[in-house]
Amino acid sequence: MISTFTSAISTSSTLNVTTNVEANILSMGIFAIIGLIVLLISRDILMVELGGKINNEEHSFILSYVNSSVAFIIPLIYVFLSIIAYKIIVIV
Repeated sequence: MISTFTSAISTSSTLNVTTNVEANILSMGIFAIIGLIVLLISRDILMVELGGKINNEEHSFILSYVNSSVAFIIPLIYVFLSIIAYKIIVIV
């Protein structure tokens, strides 16, 4: 009787922890995807603004942002791919 009750409690708590972890992964994934979209859109808009004016002093800030944005895009792509891999593993 006691072992059955303990088993039911441990199964229930495992289910709750799994649900919490999955909800956290999905919410963090949504933030990562939104951040990736915003970063890519802003980068494309600024690339159009630069046009052929790469050597202009006025656009040095925009050029440095565009060049350094790759450092932010790659980790967000890794997060996006890891979320897809996690969902595939959970479904299978």
